[in-house]
Amino acid sequence: MLGEAGDLSGYSHGNALLRHAGLNLAEASSGKWRGKKVLSKRGRLRLRHFLYLMTMCMVMTNSGIRALHRYNAENKKL
Repeated sequence: MLGEAGDLSGYSHGNALLRHAGLNLAEASSGKWRGKKVLSKRGRLRLRHFLYLMTMCMVMTNSGIRALHRYNAENKKL
């Protein structure tokens, strides 16, 4: 991850790292028409892949994060 993202102290906020990876939300809209919000995927592919693998590892090994993931998946339908 550090090879793709570089020095993490250079990011002012965690959202800046997500934007660099292409995990920020983008909406296609025009005038009165509002489109669906999707991931922009305009960042580094390998960084997105590594962040996904790290997240899944945390879900499998940490019970608190596993409970939060289950709540988001079942109750919030995320």
